[in-house]
Amino acid sequence: MQFSSYVHILQPQNRLHLCCVASLIGLILLLATPRIPHSPSHHIFADMRNFLGVPNTLNVLTTYPYLLIGVPGLVFCLSGCCFGISLKGEVWGWVLFYAGITTAAFGSAYYHLKPDDDRVIWDRLPMMISTASLLSNLIIERVDERVGISWLISLLMLVSVSAAFERTFDDLRMFIIFHFIPCIAIPILVFLFPPKYTHSAYWFWAAGFYLLSRFESLADMKVYSVDRYIISGHSLEHLCLAMVPLILTVMLWLRSIKISRYGYELLHFVVELYLAHWIILFGKVLIFVLKFVLLALHKSFLSVLVCIFMGVLFLIIQRNEWVLRTYVHIQACLCMLIHHHGMIHLATHEIQNFLLQI
Repeated sequence: MQFSSYVHILQPQNRLHLCCVASLIGLILLLATPRIPHSPSHHIFADMRNFLGVPNTLNVLTTYPYLLIGVPGLVFCLSGCCFGISLKGEVWGWVLFYAGITTAAFGSAYYHLKPDDDRVIWDRLPMMISTASLLSNLIIERVDERVGISWLISLLMLVSVSAAFERTFDDLRMFIIFHFIPCIAIPILVFLFPPKYTHSAYWFWAAGFYLLSRFESLADMKVYSVDRYIISGHSLEHLCLAMVPLILTVMLWLRSIKISRYGYELLHFVVELYLAHWIILFGKVLIFVLKFVLLALHKSFLSVLVCIFMGVLFLIIQRNEWVLRTYVHIQACLCMLIHHHGMIHLATHEIQNFLLQI
């Protein structure tokens, strides 16, 4: 993606169109899919053993790694030390992320002590806040700070609407749609936009553990039977989800500013202009030399070959808007050489004038 493409995406009208398209897709999915109500089977897990009088012991205990990772991360973000964070928008995004992870430790434990429809919101809401802030952090880092903050506010509003929709209408569709947003948006942002910081590969590791946790949640009983009823897939889901903030914490600790946003594309753009300047200068000198060589040639066929070589040279080297104009001018010169053997000087003069206009 070229530098102009980033500027094109960041224009206000294009951002508005993108939001409208995303909202329209979500509305279509909401209308096209049937209602998904709560079911008692959603609260029945493979491993519901009690140890020392604690219901669903492993499902409860495996939520506390969230606390062990979330609290230090929250302290480091608020203190402003140790983490590679350079923008205020990033600070607020990461604070919300670690606050959501910390709250998830208590909310998820509270739910798993007595799983039911009333408590499940305390298991889902903190994770939804963390997911929204994580996506906005990536937008702030890869796209633009103002765009990322606007996305953070919009996603937090969507979290509130999804929670209210689930509680009011007993419908899980908005909750499910919300979880699809980061699964689609984060890989697109990672692949299409250049990183601002080093150690950006940690995003892929975090995404891998998140997808693994989704798989283990769906295969709760199968995982439980495969490992001979030691630990269930749902408990492993908690541990894999805890790996996501752990990996991102290591990333924040190690990373440093790689290059300013769009710096890579801007540097590439400047180098391309610099090379184009020297290529055009070289072309002018070469045309000036060929002017006398072509005048000395008596066979128009050889003159045509030399001009074709020059045309191919410019077509290969340059890919800008003036490639087509170069081709047209060279083609006109070739026609003049073919039909007018005595106008070689005029043809070279035409090419020279064109280069002087660039």
